[in-house]
Amino acid sequence: METYLSDQAIAFLWAVVLGGGLGGVYDIFRVVRILRGRDRPVLVFLEDLLFALIAALATASCFTWTNFGQVRLFLLAGEGLGFMVWHCTLGVFIGAVARWVARLLRWLERIFRRFFEKFMNFSKKPFIFLKEWVRIEKSRYAERRKSHENKIHRKSKARKKDESRR
Repeated sequence: METYLSDQAIAFLWAVVLGGGLGGVYDIFRVVRILRGRDRPVLVFLEDLLFALIAALATASCFTWTNFGQVRLFLLAGEGLGFMVWHCTLGVFIGAVARWVARLLRWLERIFRRFFEKFMNFSKKPFIFLKEWVRIEKSRYAERRKSHENKIHRKSKARKKDESRR
């Protein structure tokens, strides 16, 4: 079976395109990491493992489709070239935009939290007032009841004195 130079050139171009596509997939993982904030090492490992599996499957299928499954060094170099071109051009722009969006979201989160805290403090005021009013009324009721009991107790003492005098 003959291998023509034009077939190899087309396979190389497909490898470059595949490398660029894998750069885009990697940027998706990178944007998720940036937006998520601080990363846990286990999640980073799992994301890298998933990317490696995606890259391996894509590379194997591309080599099977373009070069009958033969792994050639120039195809791997083309894939690396496509990845680096993506990473150094669009990847820089996407990373910058993702960091800007992450800062914007964190700023909006701080504003929302402040607003929510103020709203909650404002909405608590009627209940705090009601709680204080109930506490005051309970103490007034207790005082009135105590004074009433004292009056009854004094009256009963007075009756007993009157009865003993008779």
